[in-house]
Amino acid sequence: MVRADNKVILPTVIQLPRILKQFEVCFMLNHQCRPNIYDLAAKTNCWKNILKDSITDIELLAHYLQLDINYLKEKAKYCDKAANKFPLLIPKTYADKIKTGDLYDPLLAQVLPRKYELEEHHDYTDDPVGDTKAQISGCLLQKYQARALALTTNRCSINCRFCFRKNLLHTTTVSEGELNSALTHLTQNNSIEEIILSGGEPLLLDDNQLSQTLERLAQIDHIKRIRFHTRMAITIPQRITAELVHILQRCPKKIVFITHCNHPNEIDKSTRNYLQKLMLPNVSLLNQSVLLKGVNDQADTLFNLSNSLFEAGIMPYYLHLLDKVNGTNHFFVHDETAVHIWKQLQGMLPGYLVPRLVREKAGKTAKTIIS
Repeated sequence: MVRADNKVILPTVIQLPRILKQFEVCFMLNHQCRPNIYDLAAKTNCWKNILKDSITDIELLAHYLQLDINYLKEKAKYCDKAANKFPLLIPKTYADKIKTGDLYDPLLAQVLPRKYELEEHHDYTDDPVGDTKAQISGCLLQKYQARALALTTNRCSINCRFCFRKNLLHTTTVSEGELNSALTHLTQNNSIEEIILSGGEPLLLDDNQLSQTLERLAQIDHIKRIRFHTRMAITIPQRITAELVHILQRCPKKIVFITHCNHPNEIDKSTRNYLQKLMLPNVSLLNQSVLLKGVNDQADTLFNLSNSLFEAGIMPYYLHLLDKVNGTNHFFVHDETAVHIWKQLQGMLPGYLVPRLVREKAGKTAKTIIS
């Protein structure tokens, strides 16, 4: 402390705990007082620490976003039962993109457990896209000709409340044996030309695991493309390490990265800088979004999203209608409204920035194109 006469006064032993407590509260509650530790973590290859430090408690989330917890429960309809069924999981790199004090922030809406998740609707199921019936070998699924999908993990970097696998994640684990079995099956089935690494989140595999997986896939002659479906590139972009980039550069196969980004606020300057590291000669970058009520169901929002993606080197690919998984009806946008929004978007953007409006139906041999 400094007096008016510029003499420094050291805090007493009695004052020190109170001062430290004030600093702690300031650190927890004020965005301006949060040191940006995440770029430092990336330099030291500590994306795992960012994941480990994720917000999993509603009280911590309320403090972090400067929200009154009672108001959160009353107005935003936060629900403990919904969180018990599908846990709250938000990395702070994502929480930092949520506007403090705003109950209706579109990013918060994607991750906040709410009472509506407990409602039952007759046309909603636990497996709306038919994953169970498409299983051909352990963690390997095949729905479409010449393509197979490997569930590389059963975990994500963030728990999105609209996730179509939300009722299947965490119920089982994907073992190393299952992954090996999937790779063996791919070797023996020469009709498969493209393998999709999904989950869960494929980037939760560490660099050594990813390197070994890509090396084995590179040895399969009939595999022409390797595709990643990732949300983590958006939620914890620090996962895009120099080593990961090097692993991708070494791969002799064509690689397709499909990010999952739903709102332009998810792409800040730091995220964009990390994503641009994936702009490699052998890597194509595409994005798929889900049309969500209260999140991105406005043409202006989708317009800004397409432009933000393009600035990051990513082409808009799909705009999915909601997969009707149990507990997600509050996100549903009717087909007529969706088509109207898409047509507005079509008039605002060049064709190459307009994603295809699609629905995935269980048992179908391709996505159903709505527009």
